[in-house]
Amino acid sequence: MIGLGPLGVLGFTTPFVLLGLLALPVIYYLVRALPPQPKRHHFPPIVLLGDLAHSAPPPARTPPWLLIMRLLLAALLVLAFSGPILNPSTGKADGSTPTAVADEAALLIVLDDGWQAASRWDTRIAELDRLLATAARQQRPVLWLRTAPPINGWPQDQNEDGDGDGNSISIEPQAASDLRAALPGITPRPWAPDHRHLARILESIDRPIAQSIWISDGLDHPGSDALLSRLEDMGPVRIFTDQPADYPLALSPLRSTGSGMATTIKRPSRPMPAGAILEARGADGRLLAQISALFAANETTAEATFDLPREIRNQVARIDIADEQSAGATILLDGRSGRPAIGLFSGESGSALQPLQSPLFYLRRALEPFADLSEGPPAALLRKKPGVIILADIGRIEPQTAESLKLWVEDGGLLLRFAGPHMAASRNQLIRLPCDQGIGRWGARSHGKNRRH
Repeated sequence: MIGLGPLGVLGFTTPFVLLGLLALPVIYYLVRALPPQPKRHHFPPIVLLGDLAHSAPPPARTPPWLLIMRLLLAALLVLAFSGPILNPSTGKADGSTPTAVADEAALLIVLDDGWQAASRWDTRIAELDRLLATAARQQRPVLWLRTAPPINGWPQDQNEDGDGDGNSISIEPQAASDLRAALPGITPRPWAPDHRHLARILESIDRPIAQSIWISDGLDHPGSDALLSRLEDMGPVRIFTDQPADYPLALSPLRSTGSGMATTIKRPSRPMPAGAILEARGADGRLLAQISALFAANETTAEATFDLPREIRNQVARIDIADEQSAGATILLDGRSGRPAIGLFSGESGSALQPLQSPLFYLRRALEPFADLSEGPPAALLRKKPGVIILADIGRIEPQTAESLKLWVEDGGLLLRFAGPHMAASRNQLIRLPCDQGIGRWGARSHGKNRRH
């Protein structure tokens, strides 16, 4: 190691490579030998070139500045291959050396790995890799705990060894090199961390801890104070957290509006305004729509609404916050989120009726928030290709229209008819079961008794 004064100590991971500096004198003499000394030959026709403009002849030897630059470049290459590390033993600014680097005290690393940490996961893994590399050089055991519960919940036995698939935890220190090799397979979990439970787990650790390092997501979760207090009781604590401008975003459940879809974007309280971009994509990943939402200063919510035609809205399979790779920033949609096309036909002129007396009034009020409604005769409705056609209590249907409706139902359409005296008189058109005309008089004859006709 080489002392650098106030900068600390410079060490090397492969110091034997520094022996390459001994080759610099050899490189010096090789460079000095090139190019070779020019040889003088008498060439009579050279007098013909006497009238040409004279230029400075090339140097017979390598210029000193070029020679120094080449030697310096060779020295820097040797230093680079030797793996220089600033303060390799302690990581402290004063360069002090510990009395024992392979003692019993372990390094405790706590990693927030809930969905809130997913958007900056690469940065956290890079920091974790640096910490494990330092611990490996010090030959210090590492106790690494994740704050999000495993996929099957916290194990009953806290001393259970980890099996590598995230279903259990281990409170026994492990070699830093082994943990470092497992980093590529570590992914964030799609739920929030449980700081309160992890604080209880730490209470069962009775071995000495050299230092605790908490790679935090920067948010105050339930039990965060208890976790920090427990870490401070175990020894010195260092916390790595996000910058104020870096924070997770989350989407609230989707709401259906009269003409589109709306959601609320949430963020932690911040004094600066900010914006977010929402993207609606189809099942094949195609971008169908994109909108912006704006957070005012100190506001924690922002509203966003997609106003899309029915054909496009029904193709939306997911809604994401752009550049926010986390489970909380994604909404997955299924068939219930679309707005089906429904056709309505009452068989009567709506202008001749009072609104409350219309056969479709209450049906229309019930379906408008969830479906795109169209009204008209069945022939006109069939041209719009709806998924459902609802017929009020209507009487006889034209044979041509009835045949068209029958073919449409056989092709997968859903026909819904409301029963009443008009339908009872329609001679069983477009119904599965025979309709007894006596049903219309059933209540008056039976006086409430269940009678089959």
